[in-house]
Amino acid sequence: MGDRDANEWGIVFEGFGMNGGVSVVICCHNGAKRLPETLRHLAAQQVPEGLPWEIVLIDNASTDDTAETALHYWPSVAPAPLRVVSEPLAGLSPARSRGIREARHEIISFVDDDNWVGPDWIASVADFFQRHAEASAVGGPSRAAFEATPPTWFSSVSGFYAIGDQHAFAGDITNEQGTLLW
Repeated sequence: MGDRDANEWGIVFEGFGMNGGVSVVICCHNGAKRLPETLRHLAAQQVPEGLPWEIVLIDNASTDDTAETALHYWPSVAPAPLRVVSEPLAGLSPARSRGIREARHEIISFVDDDNWVGPDWIASVADFFQRHAEASAVGGPSRAAFEATPPTWFSSVSGFYAIGDQHAFAGDITNEQGTLLW
């Protein structure tokens, strides 16, 4: 994906190729208010020594202080580099495409600007792909954090918000009808 390899950091995470590691791509359009907590969770990652990773924030035609907020809230002594890249063409598809082009590592993980990932997110993603080289995509359950009590109808539509369990079973869903991946 990129032109840098794991040796640039003087390390190689065993099991990964030349561009081994994880690129976390965050696509943001006017995400300044949501970003601080998302970045706090990413900065708290417990990553195995020798596993390179980065944050690539795509500022997708924002008219607020998205880029400045990201740079302000990413710790000065950060566990990984943060790059902010401007994508002037509005929309999730152009933003994700730009994120893929900008990623410097073999594994690309999309995290929304309102997602709070667990402290083992990067390690889990890297471990999964190291153990399952045949996989091309992976998803998992997503839980909501509400600022107020959600309306009673919310549980019936939570799947439209990529909240909840994705499937009744774990494993290959390639040929399962009606499956989603988030």
